[in-house]
Amino acid sequence: LADLAAASGRFDEATEHYRRAQALLEPALGASHPRMVYPLLGEGRVALKRGTSEAALAPLERARSIAQAGGVEPITAAEVSHQLALAVLATNGAVNRVRELDSEARAACESISSENPVCAEVVAWIAP
Repeated sequence: LADLAAASGRFDEATEHYRRAQALLEPALGASHPRMVYPLLGEGRVALKRGTSEAALAPLERARSIAQAGGVEPITAAEVSHQLALAVLATNGAVNRVRELDSEARAACESISSENPVCAEVVAWIAP
């Protein structure tokens, strides 16, 4: 439901669904379970689409921390790093941090087809 709401431009509804998913998953699976990455990534993506980059930072930082611990698909790790790079750049964060995150995303995409839409976006994006 959250993805559908986000795709339809209903950002408040999407954010609510992503946060509800986090509230249900965390007590059941634990705060650092790999499945927590998906609603955190979704919340961050919606914040970026909405133009509230500051609000994207916390869920994306948390998603990255979980993804780095392992247990998520490389494509998911690539998207988390890429979305976080976009958020850091949009909030006038350190260019070195943006480049680090971009490098992470590109490295994760190396084992994935360049036809994958996430990796195609990562490869096409030029970090500052």
